[in-house]
Amino acid sequence: MRNVLSLGYNDLPYNLKACFLYLSVFPEDYEIKRGPLVRRWAAEGFIGGMHKSNLEEVAGNYFDEFIGRSIITPTHIDSSGKVRSCRVHDMMLEVITAKSIQENFISLVGIHHHDAAGHDKIRRLSIHAYGSKERFPGSNLSHVRSLTILGCMEKPVIVNFPQLALTRVLDLEGCRWLSNQDLKDICKLYLLRYLGLRSTNISELPKLVGNLKELMTLDVRNTYIKELPATITQLRSLKHLLAGRYKYYTRTHRVKHSFAKDAVMIPTGLKNMSALQRISHVNII
Repeated sequence: MRNVLSLGYNDLPYNLKACFLYLSVFPEDYEIKRGPLVRRWAAEGFIGGMHKSNLEEVAGNYFDEFIGRSIITPTHIDSSGKVRSCRVHDMMLEVITAKSIQENFISLVGIHHHDAAGHDKIRRLSIHAYGSKERFPGSNLSHVRSLTILGCMEKPVIVNFPQLALTRVLDLEGCRWLSNQDLKDICKLYLLRYLGLRSTNISELPKLVGNLKELMTLDVRNTYIKELPATITQLRSLKHLLAGRYKYYTRTHRVKHSFAKDAVMIPTGLKNMSALQRISHVNII
């Protein structure tokens, strides 16, 4: 069966292979949401040869093609028939992960049967929930282009944000240890295109966020941020500004409601943000 799945990878068009391998950043049984995934693919530069305004649309087509090829399994379909979230089957994930490590596409920490230290240069790093205390020899993160840390209860010992100068994608969803001081360091990563701070305990964004001129997605949903700094309007490349808090009414998080009192205040100057396509749950001062 694994040989059959590997052959399926070899048959993929070139532009889909990187997106396929990228699925290995997520832990086993993790529900992958369509929106964040396609935005991350775009920020990683996997959608080549397209006008910037069309990147997520093309990435969405890739997502649908993976559904059609049964590479990913739908877990939530909205009323219009669009797949909103998915999972990767365990056996498929094994094949993807093995291929990713073999090609030095990704390094993993917190997965006991995979070795993160197999290559000198780590370009994409995913630290899973049980990897926060792990070290590996020569853990130089200066070449990392993408860092994913999902739901770690403690700050991973190998992570030093000032060392991540080349990083384009940083997803820290559910990392409750994240501090406002960490954010000041993160806002000096001038190549960032995607910054995911969803479901963390941060309460404010520093003014330095205005330095992230390449940023395409800023996700601060379900944080304690009440107001965005005036410098946010300097982000001329920002396409997706996602904020606010939600209350979920089902265990599966299929039904949610946002409250006006939890809307994040955004300063005037929105007209300067010419690339902006989507704003989620903000009030304009």
